[in-house]
Amino acid sequence: MIKAEKITKKYGDLLVLDQVDMEVSKASVVSIVGRSGAGKSTLLHILGTLDLPDAGKLIIDGMDLSKMQEKKLAQFRNEHMGFIFQFHHLLDEFTAEENVCMPALIRGDSKKQAATRAAELLDYLGLADRKNHKPTQLSGGEQQRVAVARALINRPSIIFADEPTGNLDLSNATEMHQLFIRLKNDFGQTFVIVTHNTELAQMSDERYTMAEGKLNRQ
Repeated sequence: MIKAEKITKKYGDLLVLDQVDMEVSKASVVSIVGRSGAGKSTLLHILGTLDLPDAGKLIIDGMDLSKMQEKKLAQFRNEHMGFIFQFHHLLDEFTAEENVCMPALIRGDSKKQAATRAAELLDYLGLADRKNHKPTQLSGGEQQRVAVARALINRPSIIFADEPTGNLDLSNATEMHQLFIRLKNDFGQTFVIVTHNTELAQMSDERYTMAEGKLNRQ
């Protein structure tokens, strides 16, 4: 599913990623742990094509993204990837359903198609009765589940999650952990997760530790 080879990234004189190699299998949950500033989020953003490496190769679904032009890369990202962040980044002026629809509308789906898919996902996530609520009317756990639905709407091959439970209490964090496992089992989703949460890391199929720009498999 994902093969990263010799990924290197510098910010000025600071070497953040030092020839990182990583492979991720389809329908697996993979976690990356490490102290703050170790380069975990930088690696996640490069794997998700939100940032570019200074050197190295990235292959996803058999496609060499290192050679892909920016416009094609944006299209690939929209169609094949979903993103969940610590802060849900929902738009306050739109309802839960409208927020979920955004990536599908960007792809070119009709409003009816997007709304149908969004309603299905919100129902699956236990939010059917909250679809017309705006983010400020939802709890923190509900907001993050809306963000998960938004990440899933285009049926991506891979979900990249950067501290997805970092802003949740223990109960909601546990529920989110269990949801990722259920999505993997029900839909064959692949998850790459940066987390400080040791419980979530232990539930993963594969675990990596990032330290001093190096990635090590546990």
